[in-house]
Amino acid sequence: MEVLEHLDRRTCLNQLTETVVGRVAFVEDGRPAVELVTHFVWDDVVIILERSDTALSGAIRNRTPIAFEADRIDSTSGTGWYVTVTGRADRVIDTRELTWCGAVARSAGLKPDAQYIKITESRVAGARIHSHVPARRAGPNQPRRPGPRTG
Repeated sequence: MEVLEHLDRRTCLNQLTETVVGRVAFVEDGRPAVELVTHFVWDDVVIILERSDTALSGAIRNRTPIAFEADRIDSTSGTGWYVTVTGRADRVIDTRELTWCGAVARSAGLKPDAQYIKITESRVAGARIHSHVPARRAGPNQPRRPGPRTG
């Protein structure tokens, strides 16, 4: 059995500092798309590092709503956390912000010459997952799930 502990905005943003990889979801040509991205949090804003050759560029150009998700789940214990940030993607263009983003990226060991995207008009939600029963791993001696019946 798992229990979700919903987190406030501040705690969610703090959790995001525990990992640099997340997923961004957006609409491309009328279809959902998801890309792995690196990120960091600056002044309560999620900043995504974008490679210039991605489909995400179109979503940014069109100010399409996006969703960002990052998590850390322990597969053995079934515990962890997840955070989702929804909003609009805006390219960081202010010189002072670009300088700061480059410095933060370098200090985190990330590629500082990427383009930086900030999620604005954001809604932040997340939860910690507490498990009262350890997660079971399928092993060779565990019964297999029955397949469909035939005949």
